[in-house]
Amino acid sequence: MISGPSTPYETLEESNRTLTVDVANLASEKEELNNKLKHIQQKLEKIKEEEKQMKSLTVSYEKQIQVEKTLKIQMIEEESQVRLEMQMSLDSKDSDIERLRSQLTSLSIHSLNTTSISSIGNDLDSDEAYPVRITHSHTSESMSFTYQRSSKSVCIDTRPCRIAPR
Repeated sequence: MISGPSTPYETLEESNRTLTVDVANLASEKEELNNKLKHIQQKLEKIKEEEKQMKSLTVSYEKQIQVEKTLKIQMIEEESQVRLEMQMSLDSKDSDIERLRSQLTSLSIHSLNTTSISSIGNDLDSDEAYPVRITHSHTSESMSFTYQRSSKSVCIDTRPCRIAPR
């Protein structure tokens, strides 16, 4: 019949075997826990790196948005300036035509029965010349004025021409 350990030596051997098994189990658990810890640390490092990249992308996008906002503001300001210059140019053209009309009425041209002043080409959005014709009935004279609009001034090209009497 085998019963439990009877001698102190056998008891120590049994305790030693139990402790050896327990130590092996604890070593296995320790290795498993160390592997889990290493895996969790790797995940944590990966998350920290992704967070760093997200912050970098956020800063980059914010800079890009600020640049685009600045460019849009500049574009709007430039468009406003162009519109203002166009309006000033058109106002200048109108005032020049009025000045020419008043100068023509003050000229002493004999037999000036009818005077016709007309603007040719009403395309106000182009930077081309604005021709103005002034014709006088019952005379042998005809004048042609061409306005050339630039950003700061209006040039007048005067070409008097003689028309053969009819």
